[in-house]
Amino acid sequence: MSVVAPLRFSPATVDGDETSVTGATVGAFELLDLRVVEGTDELASGEVVITQDKADSDGLALGDPIAVSFLDDHRPEPDRTATVA
Repeated sequence: MSVVAPLRFSPATVDGDETSVTGATVGAFELLDLRVVEGTDELASGEVVITQDKADSDGLALGDPIAVSFLDDHRPEPDRTATVA
């Protein structure tokens, strides 16, 4: 075994679309054979990685804000925004 990475899954609303999101450590990129096209796989709090399809279809780029909320999300509305990294 060369890579171990914890993964967390949760239903969420991202940019108005109901979907699911995954929380992980940097090791997940290697584990799942994901390739970062732009940006970084080393995320800070409040940063997210999106698929190339999502970036293309929604015209999103590095540094853009994107709305992210979870079921029973008790965070204040301004805290429900992440930054595309």
